[in-house]
Amino acid sequence: MGTPFKFKGSLVPLTILELQEFEPHTLATELQKSTAKNAAFLAQAPVVVSLEHASDVDGIDLEGLLNACREHGIRPIGVKAPDALASAISDAQLAHVHLGKHRPAGEHDSGAKKTEEAPESQQGSTMVVDKPVRSGQQIYARDADLIVTASVSPGAEIIADGNIHVYGRLAGRAIAGASGNQDARIFCRALLAELISIAGCYKLSDDFPKRFWGNSIQVSLEDDALRIQKL
Repeated sequence: MGTPFKFKGSLVPLTILELQEFEPHTLATELQKSTAKNAAFLAQAPVVVSLEHASDVDGIDLEGLLNACREHGIRPIGVKAPDALASAISDAQLAHVHLGKHRPAGEHDSGAKKTEEAPESQQGSTMVVDKPVRSGQQIYARDADLIVTASVSPGAEIIADGNIHVYGRLAGRAIAGASGNQDARIFCRALLAELISIAGCYKLSDDFPKRFWGNSIQVSLEDDALRIQKL
């Protein structure tokens, strides 16, 4: 009889709640606004709470912070914080995500799972997908740019450690710079996406300026914020 289980690496994008400061009333108000506006994306979403850029980390009421998240339908699964908070994180029965620099493109865990893919060819540092990416599919271009010559359907997800180019309609989710490459960009013929992300910074469809909807655009990352421009 073989082992009843096995561990497998997996590329599962997670939402990061990056805290700048902790003032309970303000946080509760802003969480309520964000979860109401982005209910489809944030409802019961697994979230890693990052205190990496928070002021006065030692004075943060971690239990109060986590309870505020849960009260607004967000499910913390880990906390990215200094080692000084390791005991409090352990008491909360959450994972302690240690602080560290972004890994450049090309540095990955060796056990990464190969996700479901549409037929494609891959040469050098570019993966080419020449058929539509259907709802429920996930395409991952590891250590490479991703070119999709067809459309990406709602509910599909395309991920690349480098740039993403979509020559059809881009619905679904597009995640470029997945390993932390802040110079990555997203290009598409028609912006209809549910989410776009570069190096962990993301925008949901409700946050896109209307003038870009359905148009040819490029997305870049500047000062930790996504910049959308028409092509």
